[in-house]
Amino acid sequence: MAQKHLSAKAFPYTGEDVQAQTLPQPQETCLPQRTPSLQRPSRQSHPRPHTVEGILLGYEVPSGEPVRIPLFHTFITGMTRYGKSTAIEAIISRLPENYRALIFDVKRPPDYAHLGATAPIYIEKHTDPLTLKALLEQSSKMWLRREFPELVKLCRPEDTYETVLAKIEERLESGRKLHPIVEDRLLTLKHLLRGLVQEMEKIPLASRLELPNRINVMPLSQLPLEIQQLAVASSMKYALENLENLILVLDEASRFIPQRYKTPAKEAIIRTIREGGAKGIWLILADQTITLAEKTVLKQVNTWILGRQREINEARRTLEQIPFKTGFTEKDIQNLKVGHFIACLESEAHLTYVQPSWLPEFFAVKVARGEASPEEVEQFKPAPREVNDLVYKEKVEELEREKVRLQERVSQLENRIKELEEELGQAEK
Repeated sequence: MAQKHLSAKAFPYTGEDVQAQTLPQPQETCLPQRTPSLQRPSRQSHPRPHTVEGILLGYEVPSGEPVRIPLFHTFITGMTRYGKSTAIEAIISRLPENYRALIFDVKRPPDYAHLGATAPIYIEKHTDPLTLKALLEQSSKMWLRREFPELVKLCRPEDTYETVLAKIEERLESGRKLHPIVEDRLLTLKHLLRGLVQEMEKIPLASRLELPNRINVMPLSQLPLEIQQLAVASSMKYALENLENLILVLDEASRFIPQRYKTPAKEAIIRTIREGGAKGIWLILADQTITLAEKTVLKQVNTWILGRQREINEARRTLEQIPFKTGFTEKDIQNLKVGHFIACLESEAHLTYVQPSWLPEFFAVKVARGEASPEEVEQFKPAPREVNDLVYKEKVEELEREKVRLQERVSQLENRIKELEEELGQAEK
């Protein structure tokens, strides 16, 4: 890949371009006028953005100069296995001392369990009709437009998921005659909400958001998506109302902020990205592509870390996120190496090798300068605890199998209980 860095051709107008043009000059007004804001800043009078205070991201290719990013809402994109998680880990490991981080670990297998302390899963107890509708739609993959009025009638501000379920069951069992359509809607809500409540009962939940360390990881990877959505929404709402100086990290962002439909977490994420900056709360979002994520959220992102995309349209969309000319092409995006990203800052874009948290500075500089390959950094990577990891994996798999067996047994027992209750009812008659 041709190595590129910011140069004069990154700006629309330069002195050389004006001198090189041979334009007809019937009037002086036909000459292109240089706009001061588009001129290349002088190195002597204007320091480059990545040399001022910020978080070290890595080193520019091919100069080896450090590239720093500001604390701001950030989006990291790129193909899988090309360094997004490593970039997140690098940024989090270099946060200022007065900042904490909460990583929502939603991927399977978990990517961030080794980074810090485990944050207990927090889900707000109370619910509302809109949240409950989005949650049940997420879990059932059904539209509940017709059932929504029933939720509005049932839900009160003090209600929990359990109390809403109890109200639905009470209406169905009250003995009052219900219109068949209303009864069908209530039965649908009862079935969906009972499954949600049963899932939540299996999870040890905290009564508030607890961050025991500077770097905290909330383990959500083994939970259903609807429970992940609830945990993300509840945690962001709590953080916005009670905390400050916090970095919230969410990978697989398009699952939580899809462009075409609502999710239980979407409104909380939009509110956080709009209001969090006033309290020093910043989001780091990551996904394989930009296309599927909600544009309302992306409009608030100022720092883009753009990685490899092989599909030509995705490569083109990636370049379109840079709001000024740089000289980078779609081919450059398609051929980015592992750990290499284009860091798009306020007014400059830099081809950057992201320094992993465990890699010595001197070797990261060598990779940026082309004196070493990204594959050679593996010699510095801490050795995994293979035996312990294998034992842990086997234990998790065995527990998962046991869980399935127990769930099947519980379902059988519940069906048997219903049969016995029906037989008892008939005997009493």
